[in-house]
Amino acid sequence: MAKALAPPQRPWRKRDRKGGRPRRSSRLCFDALLWHLSSGEPWASLPERFGSPRTVQRRLKEWEGSGDLATAWGRYLETLAPADIRVWRGSVENRPGKRTGWWYWELLGVLAGFAAVSPETSAEEC
Repeated sequence: MAKALAPPQRPWRKRDRKGGRPRRSSRLCFDALLWHLSSGEPWASLPERFGSPRTVQRRLKEWEGSGDLATAWGRYLETLAPADIRVWRGSVENRPGKRTGWWYWELLGVLAGFAAVSPETSAEEC
């Protein structure tokens, strides 16, 4: 009789996290990339509000396989005016230091696509 009144047992559930710190938000990591591109400073100079430079670099590597970086960059560029896109193009193309990171070439490719279809570019060509 006592067994019939006992609450049913819940199925065993894995923990949601392995432990450690909570995951840094994707938006904050993307903002850190924008800071890095616009300032021209090395990753080691990343302000504390963005977290560890290694965390941001790991997130960039994670986005490499999924294609999320190009998607986020494209969505960000869609919100900008053509003049701002030209400013970003200058920042990315004239970036000091190494230009060998895969993410640099991916961002430059998306940016070149936006510059090619911007309204001002097509108006100037006519």
